[in-house]
Amino acid sequence: IRPNSLFGLRRIILLFLNFNKLYLIKNNTFNGLENLEILYLDNNELRILEDNAFSGLNNLTILYLNNNYLEILSSCLFRNLGKLKRVLIKW
Repeated sequence: IRPNSLFGLRRIILLFLNFNKLYLIKNNTFNGLENLEILYLDNNELRILEDNAFSGLNNLTILYLNNNYLEILSSCLFRNLGKLKRVLIKW
């Protein structure tokens, strides 16, 4: 997914991107999805989440990252996600 490619989709509150063989989430990928509350990224091939991958997701409450290949998560990955209540990660 290219950064800013979802810009302007302000009404989306739930987004399913599971089973898409994604391996990288770049900075600002979800820019413009300010009303997004739930994001499914599980069952991909994610290895890298850049530090500002979730930048702009101010209303995100639940993030699914199950069944990926993540080994390291940056300590600043979830900063500015004040409404985030759950991050689900299992292998």
